[in-house]
Amino acid sequence: RNAALAHVQTSHLIYIDVDFWTSQDLYDTLSRSPHIRQALAEDSKLALVLPAFMLFRQCKAYKDCRKNNIPKMPLHKEDVLEMMVKKRGHIFDPTNRGGHGSTLYKDWIRQDVGSLKEISCLQSHRYEPFVIVQWCRHLPPFQNAFTGYGKNKLIWMMQMIRSGYKLAQIGGAFLVHYPHLDSAARTKWNESPEELVVKREKKHPEIVQIRRPQPKDGNLHLGTYKRGQVDRMFVQFREWLELNVADTSRVGMCDKAQDDDSKLWIDKEQDEENGGGAGSGETEKSQAKKVAIQKDNTRLEQEAAAVHGEDQKHEKAGNPQYLDQHNEEDDGEKGSSGEDDENEEEVVEDEDDDSSQEEEAA
Repeated sequence: RNAALAHVQTSHLIYIDVDFWTSQDLYDTLSRSPHIRQALAEDSKLALVLPAFMLFRQCKAYKDCRKNNIPKMPLHKEDVLEMMVKKRGHIFDPTNRGGHGSTLYKDWIRQDVGSLKEISCLQSHRYEPFVIVQWCRHLPPFQNAFTGYGKNKLIWMMQMIRSGYKLAQIGGAFLVHYPHLDSAARTKWNESPEELVVKREKKHPEIVQIRRPQPKDGNLHLGTYKRGQVDRMFVQFREWLELNVADTSRVGMCDKAQDDDSKLWIDKEQDEENGGGAGSGETEKSQAKKVAIQKDNTRLEQEAAAVHGEDQKHEKAGNPQYLDQHNEEDDGEKGSSGEDDENEEEVVEDEDDDSSQEEEAA
């Protein structure tokens, strides 16, 4: 990522992981909106957030079924709404609320194209949005120690926030995660003590669902696993950040921000030394989290359905504004393959903060 940043020749850059697709009119939205151009010109520490969504794999088998997936990848905002209404996809990632949960998705559904909505507080320190920023000296570098999978974007955003960056999301613009198979780096990240394995796929044993460590587990030697090693470095990075970077933050934590330390893979005795780590009362917390996620998902789908229904009414009424927007995309959809194959991929709860699975494109 730092190598890519070193070769930037423009005034601003968009940081996006390579497994995300941009909305088709993203460049036009950025270049033609007077609100965006003025906001970026007035504040060199403004980071514009691109709301991220995900398409579920459009086939039951664990394979890269491109003929089914690609025609369903949303290109326009209306496609995103339809995707959610028909349950072909959702926000990224609905089970990892910290990663993108501070993005105001419900507001985005009705947000005007090219408008900006300030994200005034964070629901989690684990927030790792994809952003548009000015390329200048005070933009922090990525930390070289965090290689492969895990927390590399998270700590970058933590340093940006502490350094005084503000956040605002862009109306109409978005990213969509393509449902590729797990990378080698992700498979390495998934390695865990057998005590933490909740479910393992029979045909693909490398695909596992794991739970969070609990105090009753004792010492699981978590430091011998990739995730435990990264979490140990994360604690060290956070200590370095507090000691060496002056706190000029303009974005605080929300009143009901979640407990991030409870997700760390740190053995019990290490946890006691650092005053945090795997939390207690995990079963109750997990259950409450699942209920909250389901409620949030339902509300978001209802809002998407309402706006999508309004769009359909405008089209049927012959509103030229809507007809001009949709005619071309509707013609293209008629020839799409896999039209009836809308099998929703099972979303397994993953407490990881870095949910993208490949290396980056800047």
